Amino acid sequence: TASWFRGRKGWFTEREEVVMVNRILRDDPSKGGMHNRQGLTLKLLWSSLTDVDLWPIYLMGFTVLMPLRPVMAYFTLTLRNLGFTTLQTNLLTVPAFAIFIFQLIFWSRISERINNRFLIISFCSVWLFPMFMALAFLPADVSAWSKYAVLALIIGYPY
Repeated sequence: TASWFRGRKGWFTEREEVVMVNRILRDDPSKGGMHNRQGLTLKLLWSSLTDVDLWPIYLMGFTVLMPLRPVMAYFTLTLRNLGFTTLQTNLLTVPAFAIFIFQLIFWSRISERINNRFLIISFCSVWLFPMFMALAFLPADVSAWSKYAVLALIIGYPY
């Protein structure tokens, strides 16, 4: 791990690196192979961009999944701005992400069962549209708990 930005000694000693590599290979021997080690070339990038079958997924990614990022990034700041304490804010993030994890597991199994990923991501937009509408049109004087509920359901979207 030694390099110009980590220093001459690096993060690990040589012995620690040997132990680490052996443990990783013992846990998963397939990590020792050199398969799938090719870099991304411009030709591969171009073929993925011109693959018409992937365009609906790209479109859904740009239209549905991009608006989620600011809500997720500023969730704790929004809760603090709503008047919750730091401890309350930290505790209130748990249910939102628990909903997300539950939805992730549930919809992953459904998509494998029906073998259709696009239908699942389409349901994501159906889930999020009323939530974003509620977030946009809630009155300014609505309770902090109402805004929290909407934000938690946005973060707990089906993915």
